[in-house]
Order: sequence, then structure tokens, then C-alpha cells
Amino acid sequence: METQNKLQKVLLEEKDPEKQELFVHELNTVSDSLIYTINDLSKDFHESNDYDRISEYVIDFKRSADRLSTIKRQFLKLGSYDLIGKQIIDMKSYVKSYFKVSPHRSKISDNITDKEFGIEVDVFEFAVLLDNLITNAADNGADEINFSFEDDTSTLLISSDTAPIKIQPVQDIFELGISSKEYGTGVGLYIVKEICDEYGWGINVEEKEKYVIFKIAMKGVENAD
Repeated sequence: METQNKLQKVLLEEKDPEKQELFVHELNTVSDSLIYTINDLSKDFHESNDYDRISEYVIDFKRSADRLSTIKRQFLKLGSYDLIGKQIIDMKSYVKSYFKVSPHRSKISDNITDKEFGIEVDVFEFAVLLDNLITNAADNGADEINFSFEDDTSTLLISSDTAPIKIQPVQDIFELGISSKEYGTGVGLYIVKEICDEYGWGINVEEKEKYVIFKIAMKGVENAD
């Protein structure tokens, strides 16, 4: 724990631009290598009809790769957020700040109000959830990705102009191994559902005209069980 705390202090306080650039470069290399390897594994095992047997390993690899990817994009941007463990954050301000480091930020808009909504999460786990939803929309050709929040129901909505959903029934997109891409891992949205389950959040998806809408019913710190 002492070593972790020292590492955390160094990461948050180190201001040497060259060291920061090197750190990001190394994270980028490792995370990209993992992602490419996972995609190759998925394609190979799909073709050999042996995907079910190794799916749990793909999940672990994919989740770790996602965490590395979000750490890579965020560690210079986190500011007041700790690097280790769960903490209470203002979900709305975190989501808005996350857009700034997303590679798909040009497609993202939001109608989220400034009224605070506190949740207790591991920020990197929450970033993995956001990243997978945004990447899923982008991979399906989205030109518009919009975030909004219903204060009266504590529901986060993520919509994109990617209807119709190729998977039917639509709720099956959260199932392991289900992908709209020929050799997709079928893990991204499964991990989203898994993270929601960990925090006791309900998630569903629906289609409305040209839009696919994900709805996540959250439990805030004031109304959590």
C-alpha cells in the first residue's frame, strides 16, 4: 500500500513533460498491443467454433485492455480524482470531462445539467463503461452521440444515430459473444452490463426512429441502498 501511495503521488505531482509523454507512449503501446491481440484471438476462435471455451479469458483481457486505454487518456486529466479504489464523484462533471479526452469527442454532445449527482465508483471502471458505449456507437457508424440525464429518475441516456440494431431481440446485444461485426469480440457491451450489475444499476436499450438509446438507471449516494 505504501508503494502504491508513493506511485500515486508521483503520477499526480510529476510535472516533467518528457516523462509524462514517455509514460503515455508506453501505455499506448501496451494497450494497443493488447487490443490487437484480443481481436486476433476472437477472430481465430470464432473461425474454429471454439469461442465459448475461451470467452472468459477474452473478457478478462478485454477489460484489462480497456482500463489501460482509459488510464492512458486520463491520467493527465484526472485532477482531483484519486487513482486507486472507489470514491464518490459528481457523475455529471466526470462525464463532461471524459468527453474532452475521448477520441470520438467531435461526435459527442450533451444536454446534461449542472445539478450535481453523486455516485460511488472506481473512476476507471466507470470510464470503461463510457468508453465501450461510445466506441460501440462509433463502430456502428454514428455521426451523433448524445448524452443526457433525467434528474427525476436518475437515468443516464446515451443515444446515437445508429438504428436499426442488427441484433434481434435488441436486449441480446448485452450477451457474451454477440456482435454486429463479423469477427467482433462480443465483449464490449457485455462488460458494460457487467459493470452496471456490479453497481446495482439497471441498463436497457431501445430504438426510436433513427436513434439507438441506452438507458442506465443509477443509484446516487443519497438514494443508494
